[in-house]
Amino acid sequence: MIAVIDIGSNTVRMNVYKLLINDQLKQSGFQFLFSEKEMAGLASHIENNELSSAGLRNLLKVLKGFRLVLDKLSIEKFYPFATASLRNITNSEEVLQAIEVETGFKIHLISGEDEGYLGFFGSRGDISSNEGFVTDIGGGSTELVHFKDEKVISAKSLTMGSLSMFKQHVSGILPTNKEQKAIKNAVQQQLKKNFPDGPNGNIQQIVGVGGTIRAALDLKQYLHNNHSDNVITYQQLLKVLHSIDDGSSEAKTNILKVIPNRIHTIIPGLIILKETMKFFGCQELVVSQTGAREGYLLKYVLRSEH
Repeated sequence: MIAVIDIGSNTVRMNVYKLLINDQLKQSGFQFLFSEKEMAGLASHIENNELSSAGLRNLLKVLKGFRLVLDKLSIEKFYPFATASLRNITNSEEVLQAIEVETGFKIHLISGEDEGYLGFFGSRGDISSNEGFVTDIGGGSTELVHFKDEKVISAKSLTMGSLSMFKQHVSGILPTNKEQKAIKNAVQQQLKKNFPDGPNGNIQQIVGVGGTIRAALDLKQYLHNNHSDNVITYQQLLKVLHSIDDGSSEAKTNILKVIPNRIHTIIPGLIILKETMKFFGCQELVVSQTGAREGYLLKYVLRSEH
């Protein structure tokens, strides 16, 4: 058994897998066993581009809990990595050293481009079109990977995420109409900045990975009382947003019933998703249940086992 730990700007998740290695055939694979997730909200603890001492304490508490699980199960191979949560801070070296001293975890800090690649590798089984995008809306960044004929054309990491947009633009729990408009404008500026020539090619499909995307699917399935597919159309996304963005008690109840731990970040995350689909003219999003963690497993773990 091995573990992959993903330290994100909003959540920290540990997936445990059983490796399936056939040395004679030189083949390898994996079987998912279980997952542990904790909300750390690291992006909320960034002060002057540094992770605060309170944020570090939160992170260490989560990682020590994961380490206890690994030790109890005698899992000796673990692969912790961090994304925008730690790569965008100026005291990352100090934080990484503290983590290693306190937990024994040596964190692999991956770039935004590499994060996008990992999402693409991890979700390839859900890609059915010849050309499109894989997107991962995290707490502190959004990755967009343009693929064509099973090859990556470009991978971009945009400095906008569900938690960072909340922190920058929202004063309460749910954003007001004015605050939603500010988030929308910020997202549009990021898209235009990173894609100044607009959408290139025939973008047939967007494949979504990560917690924000899966939360959107959970809301859609709950509101439509349909749990049979993994697709969200653009019109369905608009209806989901409308059902939770008016600040009413019913809107809050809908969120609390389905995704209570994302009550403050889901609307900023869905605005990012809506504006991205609109920008690229995509009418349909396919939600993948696998993503960066499985991509990390494929790229960095399975190769090292041979």
